[in-house]
Amino acid sequence: MIYRRLGRPRPQGRGCPLAQSGSSDRQGYPPPPGRRLWSSRARWGPGRGSAARLGPDPRSTGCSQEACGFRDNLAALREDGAEQVLALSSDDSRYQQDLARRLHLPYPLLSNPELRLAGALDLPTFRADGWTLYKRLTLVVDGATIEHVFYPVFPPDTHAAQVLDWLRAHPRSNPRTGT
Repeated sequence: MIYRRLGRPRPQGRGCPLAQSGSSDRQGYPPPPGRRLWSSRARWGPGRGSAARLGPDPRSTGCSQEACGFRDNLAALREDGAEQVLALSSDDSRYQQDLARRLHLPYPLLSNPELRLAGALDLPTFRADGWTLYKRLTLVVDGATIEHVFYPVFPPDTHAAQVLDWLRAHPRSNPRTGT
């Protein structure tokens, strides 16, 4: 799995269950081609007791800043090799739709309240007020291969620029030409 006991990432370049099961309707299909960014958030907003303070409401803006950073850098991320940006959280889809509308997010927010991907990939989580939540991380996934793991993510407001720098330093090779 991605994270060992000490929280260190497994070697890069391993197969990725996200590619095969990014959503329940994709199971059994080959992974989509191209480089994708999967970014997880601890908590987007209210609804789980004091855990609400972990996400973007008026009292806590870390996740909003990170989400807006990906929004504001989306064209550059795509230009430099990220064919798709996806966000993952444990929030229900109704709240995510509202968040995407409020923040004008042009990329999909994936709801995973059962934390199935956390179990499949051994993603880092934490407990707050009886809830298990995702820690912030970003995966660069190409087809069925995890190319890079950004963990921990700090500070969240400059994380999209950090990912962009990595994409520029590691351009995707053309499988036909090898360049």
